[in-house]
Amino acid sequence: TPITRKPIYTDITAPPSGYTDDWNEVSLKMRNKANWICQQCFKDFSQTKTGLQVHHLDGVKHHNWESNLKVLCYDCHAEQPNHQHMKRR
Repeated sequence: TPITRKPIYTDITAPPSGYTDDWNEVSLKMRNKANWICQQCFKDFSQTKTGLQVHHLDGVKHHNWESNLKVLCYDCHAEQPNHQHMKRR
């Protein structure tokens, strides 16, 4: 598919941490939109509001387009490519 929008940042202008200053708000918005349910295993986190994270599908932490984000529980997030460091031992 053709690229319809240019990325906001380049490798030079990207935030040092990789995450944008509004990441906490973006993440909360996505978790609310998913009703606090993991989009992979469908476990419900609506009562505790903890243990649910937002994953960047392309691995670029400042690429916050909704189409690039997926709401996942910690265990499902750890199963994503390049997230082996998150696996519980």
